[in-house]
Amino acid sequence: MHELWQLKQAMRVQGRLRIDRVNVFGGSASGAIFISLNALMVWVAKYWELIECLIYMDDSFGVDEEGVVEWYEPYDESYPVQQAQLLKLWDKVGIPYKKKKQVKGS
Repeated sequence: MHELWQLKQAMRVQGRLRIDRVNVFGGSASGAIFISLNALMVWVAKYWELIECLIYMDDSFGVDEEGVVEWYEPYDESYPVQQAQLLKLWDKVGIPYKKKKQVKGS
């Protein structure tokens, strides 16, 4: 984070003032920054890549009819088409995610 912004990120931990130099989650602005970035990625997905996905706070997801699936090579399994395309977009731009959070089903 920029040095002038770091002054605004001072927090008291065990009686001592600490400066948040990397904006780890838990800072007062980190949630808003993450949600803004996530909203931007959903906009890119929807309007540039034509992926139908939704966003709710810090979750992004696709919705498809049952049985409408696409093979997602990194996980060696099928996912709903919109979800698989969203994961491929994240791969393309380098956004990290975890397999255990890729829930699918009715």
